[in-house]
Amino acid sequence: MLLVIVQTAIMLSLEATAGHAMQIEHSLFVDMFSIIMALLIGIIGSAICLYAFGYMPEFHEHYREVKDRRNYFGFLMYLFLAAMFGIVFSNNLLWLYFFWEITTVCSFLLIGYKDDKASGRAPTEP
Repeated sequence: MLLVIVQTAIMLSLEATAGHAMQIEHSLFVDMFSIIMALLIGIIGSAICLYAFGYMPEFHEHYREVKDRRNYFGFLMYLFLAAMFGIVFSNNLLWLYFFWEITTVCSFLLIGYKDDKASGRAPTEP
């Protein structure tokens, strides 16, 4: 929580002091490096999604008490990938922060997919 507050304070102070003087032509920027990163995200992310979607029937067979919300799971996975694309192509600190927070929320919701108390707790030392 402290790191989020520090990160937000730094971003707001930058925007308040130097942010008005900066002129950004486009909020999204495409160059060769961002295209390479987008290809990596697209290929590896698609492979992860295909594996995860293939695993879901077995997961729900093993955990019968977990409500079957595969559409919700797929939505979160693809929203996470879309936010990763946004991070790669953003040319503005506010857009970068926005897309980064979307990945954070998606990760939080994906961790809590089982909707049980163990998903909400931090792991303990063995």
